[in-house]
Amino acid sequence: MEIEKYYRNIKDDFLRDNLLVSEENVNEHISYEEIKSAICRQETTDKSVDPDGLHPCILKNLGPYALKTLSNLFNWSFDTGIWVWNKSNVCFIRKQGKATYIKPGSYRPLSMTSYIG
Repeated sequence: MEIEKYYRNIKDDFLRDNLLVSEENVNEHISYEEIKSAICRQETTDKSVDPDGLHPCILKNLGPYALKTLSNLFNWSFDTGIWVWNKSNVCFIRKQGKATYIKPGSYRPLSMTSYIG
């Protein structure tokens, strides 16, 4: 039991320090800096365009005005409960080694959603 408590504390400390999620800040507005930081952390070298035709490299090169606009859009979306990125392109890929492809379980769905939302 003692070892479980020890590892639970390590996990809790890690989540608090690295994810910066707490009850106090979970409902705060998204800042310009948070958006800029999230975009900078993303790897973009081998990605394709999203359903809106946007490549992630474009996001990395957005200027301050565009980032502020994204911040306003995200905050508006959370405040109103209206999510504007509700589309995705789904294609189904055959799973190898199946005896038949008549059953839906013989396919793996691949979903492409917007990089922004």
